[in-house]
Amino acid sequence: MMLVNPVTGELSEAKVVTGVDDHSRSCVIASVAERATGWAVCAAFARASQRCGVPEEVLTDNGKQFPDRFGQGGEVLFDRICRENGIAHRLTQPASPTTTGKVERFHQTLLRELLHDCGAFDSVGAAQAAPDAWVEECNSSRPHHALDMQSPAERFTPAPEQERDVLGLRVPGVLVLVPQQRTPPAELDQAEAELVGCSGEPASGRGEARAASRQTFSTRTECPARS
Repeated sequence: MMLVNPVTGELSEAKVVTGVDDHSRSCVIASVAERATGWAVCAAFARASQRCGVPEEVLTDNGKQFPDRFGQGGEVLFDRICRENGIAHRLTQPASPTTTGKVERFHQTLLRELLHDCGAFDSVGAAQAAPDAWVEECNSSRPHHALDMQSPAERFTPAPEQERDVLGLRVPGVLVLVPQQRTPPAELDQAEAELVGCSGEPASGRGEARAASRQTFSTRTECPARS
């Protein structure tokens, strides 16, 4: 997805932070960001958790947005969100792309049907409308072979609003205080991380209320805009 500076006409590539529920294949995150930084990934993950319910588990690769892979000590923001909200954070084995196959398959469809053909946008807000409309149609109207020809929306049940209000989500203040700034093209970098919700189990056997309030997501931090 491309952004164009309305003053200079200069183009830059935006990223799409994506999230797919592991059980229903419902897209729960499709957030446009100028850079797939740790802050952008955590903000998108937090918004999805507030809207749909806090997942029980998240499986990620070892990208820089997640564990402290450079050995500096301390706790990265993503791990802090998981710890404070009781989310089990699991890591993939290196060089194991099949572990995240569901979200990779989702990306193929997103690229083919939307991102390859959409034009440039003059702001992140304008760009966001395109995946929002596509995701709504994809979730609610499209039958899925892996779901016995049901749509993802027929399999996915967000936590009831009153339960989300009671259970809440602990969000570090930095996600509220730090605004998203427009980044000069020279500073754009490639995202290296992927986060995938792990259990993918149906709700049965967990208790109806708990299953509704603790969804599981499959997400990836960045979808390339164009080939």
